[in-house]
Amino acid sequence: MDVIRLANSAYSIIVTTAVFPLFFKAMASDAGISDVDSTAYLGYTIAIATFILAMLSPILGTIADYKG
Repeated sequence: MDVIRLANSAYSIIVTTAVFPLFFKAMASDAGISDVDSTAYLGYTIAIATFILAMLSPILGTIADYKG
């Protein structure tokens, strides 16, 4: 069963680090956004999502521990 989890992790890492940025840049270019701006927007979005996750993690962890 651990092999399946490992393979699933590798797939998600490849998609998030290699495939999605290329897809995002292509979609932004089609929308008329420059390459520099699209890279900045992707970075801002990832930073905001990481901040929200960092703020919600203690709350969600407490709820998960409480409910068992």
